[in-house]
Amino acid sequence: MPVLIYLRETLISLNRADAEMSSVIKPAEALAFMFATTFNIPCLMALSTTYKESHSLKWTVKVAVFYVCNALILSCIVYHIASLF
Repeated sequence: MPVLIYLRETLISLNRADAEMSSVIKPAEALAFMFATTFNIPCLMALSTTYKESHSLKWTVKVAVFYVCNALILSCIVYHIASLF
């Protein structure tokens, strides 16, 4: 029985945290954040593989800048479209 009471208290506190979070972060901001993190640089291993395959630090930096710029531009577009609704 104490486990059920603990579970109930945990769910109540999660509901409160969810209500507080939704009052701070708007849905358009959350969606833009999801797009920015999804389309950002995948990981350090992807960049190191790019460097190993291209043998060029210049090309690797261009790829990293491309990922970051595309993620920011896409998340900005998504934010502005989502804020219309």
